[in-house]
Amino acid sequence: SVAGPDTRVQLVIYNTAGQQVRLLLDGGMQPGTHQILWDGRNASGQAVSSGTYFYRLTLMPGSVQQTRTMTLLK
Repeated sequence: SVAGPDTRVQLVIYNTAGQQVRLLLDGGMQPGTHQILWDGRNASGQAVSSGTYFYRLTLMPGSVQQTRTMTLLK
């Protein structure tokens, strides 16, 4: 499945316990290369600790998902 003009994109950060830390993106996007920066804060605006986090990118319709790890260093 390829992203198109009607594609909804979600980008969510999770901690190692599987809890959602922050929803970074939930909306339509045009095809192409995009960069989204996370400021290391949770949904309440509080800074989270250094460590390993997961991000999940989901494209809908079709529910194409990709999950990767990342390390937050302060």
